[in-house]
Amino acid sequence: MTSTNGSEETNQTTGVSVTNMNIAKNLLEKVGELLDADVQYIVCCDKKTQHKKIVIEYDHSSNLQ
Repeated sequence: MTSTNGSEETNQTTGVSVTNMNIAKNLLEKVGELLDADVQYIVCCDKKTQHKKIVIEYDHSSNLQ
């Protein structure tokens, strides 16, 4: 759910402006491209809480010789 705060929309769940979230996602996409990485958006939850995290995985290689 979003609401308008002046000229900028704010996500009621996170309190972060929609514009800021779009900028962050674009930057993370570019980081993924530069590092040849996987960017994952994960929602973690247990019985009492829920939170989101962003994981950037890069430079995977085998340890086997």
